[in-house]
Amino acid sequence: YKKIEGIVQRILDEFDDDVALFQELLDDFLAYRSQEERRAEVMEQRTRDAEKGRARSELARQRVDAELAQRTADKQLPEPVDTLIHDAWHRLLVVTYLKHGEDSQFWHRALKVVELLLWSIDYHPEREAREQLVKKVQALVEELKRGLNKIGYNPGETQRLLDALEGI
Repeated sequence: YKKIEGIVQRILDEFDDDVALFQELLDDFLAYRSQEERRAEVMEQRTRDAEKGRARSELARQRVDAELAQRTADKQLPEPVDTLIHDAWHRLLVVTYLKHGEDSQFWHRALKVVELLLWSIDYHPEREAREQLVKKVQALVEELKRGLNKIGYNPGETQRLLDALEGI
């Protein structure tokens, strides 16, 4: 509307006998319309991309929820472990799924950390299992730190969770 109003105003202000003004205004209007069509196409593409991204993020969250539910079903998790798995590590799994996919080594490695964490908090009366636990705990803690650092998890909260995990 503003563009057409400007064109009409120019005709009223500038037209006398020279019809070349009409060609100039037509060319200007067609260029404007072409630019607006390109802008609309870009906006449509951005909207489609954003919608795909939202759908993909939702799929990732559902997949992570299912994986964690499968691994933690029927388990009474201490609060720090529950927070670590269902908050912090959940975020890491979503990012990993989106970035690398569910067939990647990163995805499988992140799930193995959950399994090792769950195994580490179980009671192990056998001497051999306790020895394995001692060997694996440091690697588990390092993997947890590395993963939480990747997603920018609060360092103070990370330390609090790891301290609580050590107590468990």
